Amino acid sequence: MYCLEELVHIVNSSKTLPQAKAAHASVLGALPLESRTVYLLNLVVQMYGRCGSVADARHVFDSIHPKDSFSWNLMLDAYAKNGHLEQAKRVFNAMPCYNLVSWNTMLAALAKASQAAEASALFSRMEERDIISYNTMLSAYATLGHFDTFQELFDRMPDHSLASWNLLLTNYSRRGLLVQAKKIFERMPEQDFFSRNTILSALAQNGHLLEAAAMFSTLPLRDLVSWNTMISAYAQLSRLVDAKDLFDTMPERNLVSWNAILGALVQHDHLDEAHEIFAAMPAKNLISWNAILSALARAGSISRAGNLFAAMREKDLVSWNILLVAHATAGSSIERCEAIFAAMPQWNAVSWNAIMAALARAGRIADARAFFDRLPEKIITSWNTILTALIQSRRWMEAHELFLDRMPERDLVSCNAMLTAYSQSRELLRAKSLFDSMPQRNLVSWTTLLCLYSREARLEEAKLLFDSMAHCDSIAAIAMLSAYAQNGHPADARRIFDSMPSRDLASYNAMLATLAQDFQIHEALLLFHQMPDRDPISWTTLLLLFAQTGHLELAHSLFKQMPAQDLIAWTALITSHARIGRPGSALALSWAMQIHGHAPDDATFTSLLPACSHAGDLRTGICWLRSMDADWGLTPSKEQYGCVVDLLGRSGHLAAAEELVATMPYTPEALDWICLLSRSDSAVGFGRGAAKQAMDLSPESPASYILLSNITTKI
Repeated sequence: MYCLEELVHIVNSSKTLPQAKAAHASVLGALPLESRTVYLLNLVVQMYGRCGSVADARHVFDSIHPKDSFSWNLMLDAYAKNGHLEQAKRVFNAMPCYNLVSWNTMLAALAKASQAAEASALFSRMEERDIISYNTMLSAYATLGHFDTFQELFDRMPDHSLASWNLLLTNYSRRGLLVQAKKIFERMPEQDFFSRNTILSALAQNGHLLEAAAMFSTLPLRDLVSWNTMISAYAQLSRLVDAKDLFDTMPERNLVSWNAILGALVQHDHLDEAHEIFAAMPAKNLISWNAILSALARAGSISRAGNLFAAMREKDLVSWNILLVAHATAGSSIERCEAIFAAMPQWNAVSWNAIMAALARAGRIADARAFFDRLPEKIITSWNTILTALIQSRRWMEAHELFLDRMPERDLVSCNAMLTAYSQSRELLRAKSLFDSMPQRNLVSWTTLLCLYSREARLEEAKLLFDSMAHCDSIAAIAMLSAYAQNGHPADARRIFDSMPSRDLASYNAMLATLAQDFQIHEALLLFHQMPDRDPISWTTLLLLFAQTGHLELAHSLFKQMPAQDLIAWTALITSHARIGRPGSALALSWAMQIHGHAPDDATFTSLLPACSHAGDLRTGICWLRSMDADWGLTPSKEQYGCVVDLLGRSGHLAAAEELVATMPYTPEALDWICLLSRSDSAVGFGRGAAKQAMDLSPESPASYILLSNITTKI
């Protein structure tokens, strides 16, 4: 049997509901009804409230006779802290009398439930208030964003505690009002860990990293929150080395510390190090598992991500979304994406947007729109997802109608997407109108319109737009440089290039292409040697310049120096030989290209077939034409058929040439028959047939009449 002191200890030390049930059973078994004091039963009510069982607390409360003020306050507290606001109100209204604890408990319950108006009304009814009453109301106003009311109440408080000052500091810090927050921090009569960590976090989150680091180094004491705040700050500002150094010097770490460095490594794609940290973690929670799952997804290791997901004992919506987005962005089968979506226990905007994007990429726009229509709540990202899907599938008018007529709101992403659509469909007036109406713009907005002006040869508009840009990045500069180059102003393009504060590889390649387009061999070669780095585009641009200008020795020399000869380089070399009348060399290079493992593409055949035509190599030309479809899966173009028609005509196989013109999978035009007519020479009968076809298709053209006249004159 337990004595009263032991029973009090058992009840007070019970933290879980099973422990509470056992403690209550001990009370019932140890003491007869008449010996169960109000004091002990009040503790049992408090115990059940602490363990979350308000029904058990109420059962014990109802058995107490008579109830004292503690009984009422403890029952009120049990309802209030467990979120049972209506029951708390009923208990409060039934109380025979109130004390300050009663008022503060009910006030806290209303504040917790975001019932600011009722809390304010109750606060005004209170005959007596203490610092807890005031701080409770401050917390309620801060939570609901009633900042002016918050400040007004703080200013008229008769006294302030450290908690009051911390609430004020937090109020300004979370709103990003850093100057005011720093002043409040300096005014505080005393500061604790919470105060220092609050201002430290505010400095870090607002980009004042140096100031935050200086403050961190001078803190008299640092707790885990201080260390974790700085690690997260360094990670958010891409100072990963500093974050890792700080992590390594921590005197102790908790799960938050490990998750902070793990998340930073994943965010910056240091995936091997992320795996090492994950393996070294002494304990892991769902945040840890989701971070490493995200790492695998970002690395494109979809199979490993799937295996990890299957092995996870606990999964939440974030876990499911990571897996779904991984499959959707990696190009997995739409059936797999649909299966994951169907298996999810719940969905949010990320889930719906991922499946809509996957359906759109699979070309199932109607299904994507059907999913969009099923959305229980459409937020701006949902509208942007379906808008982007329509644009990517080149459904310009549907996108235009959705953007203008259906979207309830638009953000910068929406406007830039539609601006891109207008640019791709060359809708200059609509693009300019949208750009002018945009409430905010970023570099994407400016550069998209600039590129459109460039493509449409609207050089003056492009120049005005470029000159009015407040900030210009390398993409915008390259767009303007290209605009000048494409419109025949290489000197202005060079001026833009020379004025760039820093140049990346894309900038050098754009300038190199400009010089190549203007056939400035010496300047292009000089720039090529000045480049700090080169990629295949750099090498191929110069190679094409040499090839197009007939400098075969330079082209071959450069070709041999290339770190890797790709298909474009081989084709450029083949084309250079074909253009200057070296068909044999062009054909030899094509065989060498295949020996080196490069399959010819459409551009290669476009060079090879004219080479065969110039060489009069009928057999090879016909073989190449047949090989395009049979061996390489390419569909010959009309121009490529024309090369073989010319070959047959040159070789005197006029009937075969006529048959090929008539049977090729393209509708013959007058020009095709005129070309054939030009090869007819003295074959008057055949020439008349070709001339008739040409005259029927283009009776106004004199070419067929002249060629037929020439043939008959030779007879």
